[in-house]
Amino acid sequence: MKKFSIVRWVAEVGFVSLLGACSSESVIANSVDSVNSSSSEAIISSSSEVPPSSSSVQEPFNPSDYRTCDEKYEGKFLMYQYTKVLDVMGTSFIIATDFYKCESGKWSEPITNANPWMEKIGGDAIDRNVIDGDVVRVAPDEWVCSAENEGLVQSWSYMYAANHAPGRTPTYYARCEQGDWVLCEPESSSSSSEKSSSSVVESSSSVEESSSSEVTPESSSSSADVQSSSSEAESSSSSSEDKVDCSALLEGETGWSWDVPKECRFNPDIDYGSMTDERDGKTYKTVKIGDQTWMAENLNYYDASDLNVKEKSWCFGKKDNGDSSTCDVAGRLYTWAAAIDSVKLATDTKNPQDCGDGKKCALPDTVYGICPPGWHLPSKAEFGTLLTVMGGQSTASNVLKSQSGWAESKNGADAFGFTALPVGGWAPLYGFYLAGNGAYFWSATGFDADYAEHLGIDYDKEKTFLDFAYKHGGSSVRCLKNN
Repeated sequence: MKKFSIVRWVAEVGFVSLLGACSSESVIANSVDSVNSSSSEAIISSSSEVPPSSSSVQEPFNPSDYRTCDEKYEGKFLMYQYTKVLDVMGTSFIIATDFYKCESGKWSEPITNANPWMEKIGGDAIDRNVIDGDVVRVAPDEWVCSAENEGLVQSWSYMYAANHAPGRTPTYYARCEQGDWVLCEPESSSSSSEKSSSSVVESSSSVEESSSSEVTPESSSSSADVQSSSSEAESSSSSSEDKVDCSALLEGETGWSWDVPKECRFNPDIDYGSMTDERDGKTYKTVKIGDQTWMAENLNYYDASDLNVKEKSWCFGKKDNGDSSTCDVAGRLYTWAAAIDSVKLATDTKNPQDCGDGKKCALPDTVYGICPPGWHLPSKAEFGTLLTVMGGQSTASNVLKSQSGWAESKNGADAFGFTALPVGGWAPLYGFYLAGNGAYFWSATGFDADYAEHLGIDYDKEKTFLDFAYKHGGSSVRCLKNN
């Protein structure tokens, strides 16, 4: 039987799992809770599920209560997913996954999938075992696998929220086989990250589903030594606005669309300036807010020769295929190490600093990072100054958000022209998450070895978050003009 890797996030923490492929004929496009009865093997997208909790009042899972480890299951694995709460308020949680292997009539102790957040927030250690057999999902009661639906394939996914970075797990697939739901993977998804009409379409969700493959980033560090001014025009910048019918593109929009060009997202009542990055010739809108001059759009810089960020930045939803279309719309997502240009900091002859992922260091007062000459990565304090001008952190969300593109039409006033776009982010466990629901921007201020400060905006909250996020994650970069 043709084999494929289990879902990507398992492989990332060290599991090498082989799954049977779902028949390509069975992969059909359906909305949530729909079934195509014309196919003998149909994939249906289940409604949102709520996994069991890891609460102390919850009975611990016993694999023998679900299936007896006998000849039928010898060498196979049970997959049990549950909610793991990360804080006392229950507002931060992840989806943990345990695997149990049937060997010689006994189920093994749980082989635990530990994600990067769990490792640093009192969670389980990473167990780099090998999952080398069929995987049977511990399915909810409503998932009935009977002779009548033999071969039926269902899909599911879960929401999570960790460190103010909400997201959704990858979509999983399981096929009904002799009374069990056995994990499988659509043949089309093993070779392409773009879900076309031949693969599953999550049409009822506002979450942008993305590929399991990482994108080869198109970004590079900038020089901290050469901080002369880039070309900046204080007059209104030229763009393709006049060539695009934005009104037609935005008509009826209630959430995010990558088909709308960035020119349609700016506030038409703001007199933007512009600057040109002398490194690559890209032009960005700028806006003066109080005493600060900000880029009014997210950074999108690439240098193929820069190995520091070669594996540390992404275009949302794209893999290594040269497609930068989403970056053209909303800029690039960078890890914190890429944003601060950790290599440049380490090789600074005057004040070398070993910074980045898993490292705590004393950064200089001004971190130029990956920003163009004449600009720098804002500190937490500089973001604080911005929020003060906006009326305070508790209500700044509406003032910062763009006037279109946010989920459920919860758009902002964009009163000062900052034009925060809800382009989501990237997390090492879950991939791309929540385009339309959140905007996240790195600061130059570290928190500890594994976390750094960032500015976060959620679509359904008035308060703007100015707190820490996991350094390995991908967030947007807004540059601030040097004084």
